[in-house]
Parts: sequence; C-alpha cells; structure tokens
Amino acid sequence: MKLNILFVFLLSIGLYAQDNTPEKQLKKKGSNLEYVEYHSNGQIAQKGTIKANKLDGIWVSYSKAGKKLSQGHYTNGKKTGKWFFWNENGLIEADFNNNKLITAVSWDNRQTLAKN
Repeated sequence: MKLNILFVFLLSIGLYAQDNTPEKQLKKKGSNLEYVEYHSNGQIAQKGTIKANKLDGIWVSYSKAGKKLSQGHYTNGKKTGKWFFWNENGLIEADFNNNKLITAVSWDNRQTLAKN
C-alpha cells in the first residue's frame, strides 16, 4: 500500500516515463529506504530517499540518455530549498518552502560566461 501511494505521487510530479514501465527498487539504507527507478534501457530514471514513508533528502531524475533533468530536496515529503530543472534551453532554478514555489528563475544557454 505504501509503495502504491509513492507510485501515484511520482506519477503526479511528472517524473515517471509514460512510454514503458520501468523497474523500481527499494533498498534499506539504515532506518531509511533508497528508491531507484530505471528506464527500459537500464539507465537510472530517478533516485532518492524515503524516510518515515515520505520523500526525504535529495531526489534526482535523469533522461533515458543519462542526462540530469531535475534535482531537489524533500523534507518530510515536501519540496524545500533550491530545485534545478534542466532542459534543452537551459536551466530553471526554483526555490520552494514547505512545498510552495517562492521564486523561479530561467537561465538560458545563449551566453558563455567563461571559456578556456
């Protein structure tokens, strides 16, 4: 039942690949669970920690090619602090407090800041 609730939540935040059913793993890590989901090609789709049946700690999602798509922190099942979302145009940096979006800034790839 608890895994089903987590599965529904992950679907709702858009990190689940809709074109296939990836493999999922839960491993005990101390008093927490480590969750890892894989794309059909074996690449990690997303990973993170579950504490007291809630998402907790850093969660990261990846494309089928292994490129990082998002990274952020959960505290007691709620988004907190800075979250980063990468796409073909650049990066979106979002700040969350208690699952509420406070600010979001879009950074594009058009400008080179430093180069060797």
